[in-house]
Order: sequence, then C-alpha cells, then structure tokens
Amino acid sequence: MNLKIIKQNIYPKLFNHSFSNDLIILLFLIITNFLAHFRLYHNFGLYEDDYFRIPEAMEMSLHELKELSQYLLLKANATQGRPLHIIFIYLFSFIGAKLGGINGIYLIAIVITTMNVLLIYFLLWRISHSYLTSITGSLCFILFPADTTKIWLTSLFGLQTALTFILIAFHLYISKKPIFLYLSYLFILLSLITYETPFFVFLTAALLKQKRRIKIYWELLLHSITLFIIISLVSLWRSLSGESRVANLDLWDSMQRALSNMLIGTSVSIKSYFTSSWQSLFLVFYENLFIFVIVFFIICLVIILHYQEDVGNTFLPQNLKLISTGILMVILAYPLTLNLSATEIHGTWSRIHLSATLGVAFLGGYVCAIIINFNHFWRIKLFSIGAIIISFLFSLLLIYGINIQKDYALNWQYQKEFWQEITPLISDLDDGDLVLVEPTGINLTTKEMRANHWNTPAILPHLYNFPSDWKSFPKVYILTNNWQDHIITNDHLLLMSKSTLESSSAHLPVPFSESTIPSNKVILIQINNGNLIRANSPFKIKDKQIAFKTNSTKKVDLSKKSLGRLMLNPIP
Repeated sequence: MNLKIIKQNIYPKLFNHSFSNDLIILLFLIITNFLAHFRLYHNFGLYEDDYFRIPEAMEMSLHELKELSQYLLLKANATQGRPLHIIFIYLFSFIGAKLGGINGIYLIAIVITTMNVLLIYFLLWRISHSYLTSITGSLCFILFPADTTKIWLTSLFGLQTALTFILIAFHLYISKKPIFLYLSYLFILLSLITYETPFFVFLTAALLKQKRRIKIYWELLLHSITLFIIISLVSLWRSLSGESRVANLDLWDSMQRALSNMLIGTSVSIKSYFTSSWQSLFLVFYENLFIFVIVFFIICLVIILHYQEDVGNTFLPQNLKLISTGILMVILAYPLTLNLSATEIHGTWSRIHLSATLGVAFLGGYVCAIIINFNHFWRIKLFSIGAIIISFLFSLLLIYGINIQKDYALNWQYQKEFWQEITPLISDLDDGDLVLVEPTGINLTTKEMRANHWNTPAILPHLYNFPSDWKSFPKVYILTNNWQDHIITNDHLLLMSKSTLESSSAHLPVPFSESTIPSNKVILIQINNGNLIRANSPFKIKDKQIAFKTNSTKKVDLSKKSLGRLMLNPIP
C-alpha cells in the first residue's frame, strides 16, 4: 500500500504540510536535543572556566550586574574583544540562579540550545522546502559529536549565543526585504563580538539565495566586501584598545594555522559522526539499550513518514549546489580558530568545532535525504533501507551524547567529594594561608573535563565568605608529581612556582611569578588509603624537617556562599 494513502487515511491532517505537522516535528527535535545533552542536567555542576564568572554571578545584585556589564562593554582588553561573550555568561547565570540555583542556570542553557535547534530547522526548511532535509539536517546539528561542550555553561552562554546571532543573521539575509538584509549585518556584528569563530561561515549566506549565477557572483562580492569591512573595524577597535591577541598577532603564523585547521577540522568534524557512532555501538548493549531501541524506532518512524516527499527531487542540481555550500560552510568554520588544535574532539578544546555545526547541518541534511531516497528498488514495502541506516546512526549518536552527560555528572561528583572531604581538614584557615594537596590518588579528571586541577585555586574563595579585612584569601593548590624536588629554598621557605604547583598559570589567581611562603602558613594534605589526611607532624623533605601548619583548636566561623551550599551538601 502506498505510504501517502496510509497517511491520508490514518492521519489525514497531521501529516499534511500543516502547522500540526511542524509542531510535532519541532517537539520531536526539542525532546531529542534534551535527551542528547540535558537528560542528566540535575547531576551537572560547574567545570573549569565556569568558576571564574558563574559563582560571582550567583552572588551578584542587579545593580552590580549592570555596572559590570557597562564596564565590560567599554573594555575590549578585559574581554579579549568579546564583551557580549562575558556579559552573557554573567547575565544568564544571574537570571538562572535567581530562578532556581544551578538547575535554573541549566534551564536557561536548555532554552538557548533549543532556540538554536528551532532556528536551524526553519532555516533548512526555508532553503530546501523539504521536511526530510530539515529534519535530518537538524538532527545532524543536534547530535554533532565533535564538539562536546554543549553541556559546559561557559560554552553555552558565551559560544552558543554567537551561533544564535549568526542563525538569525542567515534568516534575515535570505528574506526579500532590503531592511532585513541590513539588519543581518547587525546580527553578524553581535555574533563577532560574542565569539568570532562562526563569522566567516556567514560568507555563504549569498549562496543560499535563489538567483541567476551572474547575480549570485555580484551579490557574493558585495557581501564579502561588507564582511571584510566589519571584521576590519572590529579588529582595529580591539587593537587600539590593547587587546593582546590582536596586537601581538603574527600574520604568517596565523595564516598557516588557519589553513591547517581548515583542512584538518573539516575532516575531523565529518569523520566524528562515524567514529563516535562506532564507539557508542559497543556501549549500547551494556547500558542504554532500552533508550536506544525507543529512539531508533521514533527517529525511523519520523523519517519514513516524510521520505516520499523528496522522491524525484533528490538529485536536482540545486541540491548538489547546497551540498557544496554545506561543505564550504564547514571549511569556513575554522579560519579564526587560531589558538586551538582541530584534532581535539573531547574536553573544552573541542569547542574549536562549534562553528562547523552550521555546515554539517546543511551538508548532513541533503546527504541524508539522498541516502534515504537512493534507488527506489531498495525499498521494502513501507521502508527505506537508507532510512533504517540513518536512523541507526542518529540513535548511536544520541547514546554518545548521553555518555558525554555521564562524564560531566561523574566529574561534578568528583569535585563535590573532594571539597566535602577537604574542607573539614582546613577549618582553621587564616589570612594568607595556602593549602597544598599531594596529587597521588586524587580524581583529577574525566574524559571530557578536568576536575580538581588547574582551576582549583579559584574555588575556595567562592565557597565561603571570608572576612573582608583579610588581605589574601586562602587558596587550595594541587602539587606537581615531583614537588618535593623543588619546593625547598635556601632560606628554608617553600617555593610556589610552576615546578611545584600543578595549577600555576599567569591568568589564574595564583602567584604570577615564583614566590615563597613560610611553611607555617601552609597546610599540607596527603592521601592515605584513598582518603585525604592533614600532615600535622614535621614532614621530611631532602633531609630537612619541614613544619607545616598544624591543626589548631582555633576555628573560623565562615558562612557559605551559594556555591558552598551547592558543593558542600552531602552527596546522596
């Protein structure tokens, strides 16, 4: 029986090109996005760079937020030329915290990613006029595996918002009214001062319009000139304001890195769909099997109910042109990724592939439509072999996303366990004290995020309200593996440097250069049978007895901040 007849008989209105059909598709995409990235959001916390802005935003007043935002808008050198990037992190963290603490912050994050999913779906629909292409392209966008930072709040608020602006710019650009075209450049400017890497992807906007070839070339030229003027003015503004990355830019080295990332990044981002699916295949039968089966059935059903709409249109030259445009969009996602490696597909560095999600959505949508509709003789009654293959691939990618979530949840658990165990040992902290923790036996990292590592010094001041008259708030550092070889100076002081502190870095709240501290201002935390203990007796280092600060009866009564109440609550 013909599939169209079945749809007309069983769902006479639902699967006609109608609002109800769009509503069901959008609901399907929204749920898929939630399952792939936020199913475990109640178990998520803060990670790496999050600690330098989000805890502060959670404690802010509205007046403080307003003053900080005004300052950041005027100081490019304090924002790396991305004022909106930092403002959005503070703003959305502030709003989310007021709505419901850390869960409220993640609900804001869910709204942002959902908005991007809706924008890419309607953009694909406006270009292709095909439900099948729009659905599969949106799934490629949602389940893109090379960028694993969609859970990371710093990325969600500071990077995903740049994608929001560029998607709005695409919508405005392909609209027929000239005023919308001019507005599109405003939004691409907003994207540029939020996060710059998606900028060049917008070059392809001129190729998405339905025009004769000569008119497309002329429009592409004008479009390119306009974008060149925009990025030149922004670069000049950043340079004049003293933003170091622009002022110290090596043009030749930057061109080499850009070309390398364009070649490697394009390959990695496309290949990641297959490598990540292959990794998930071995995990499906050990966990998430039930979810996999349900998701596979639903995705397959949604695709099959729409695949006949494209029959006869699959190999149109227009579609091949848009596939080429998709490839170009992926390539143009990498010219401005100058300080990251395009081989990274895990952790915070995988954000290098952020901008490629736009191109793979276009490329994937059209390629999937071709595969699903390829060769009518491959169809078995109501089914398409291509639909089954594509649905299987997407289902594996969703499981891959769930495994990424588990990694984030485990990382947060490691952090909470560490701080809940260490804070009772250091209840006698005083002004200027340092806490040094031996690294052996500490859960330092998971696959996607580093925990109790380079950002550790930033955390303790966000857990407690220290007395305002203290000159230097106490901090916690993880020691290097060979710290005992370097920590003793000739004056019997303890050396704080990159050779002794794992988290020593100039852009963190740690000593900007080598410094020393008396041993009686240092608390040493050791590992014994997997448990943290405090060294209260003299410690022998290089035949010298070092007397670290011993546990005293003096306790400082410190109230907890929002992050302290979040992290130091007992783990269920």
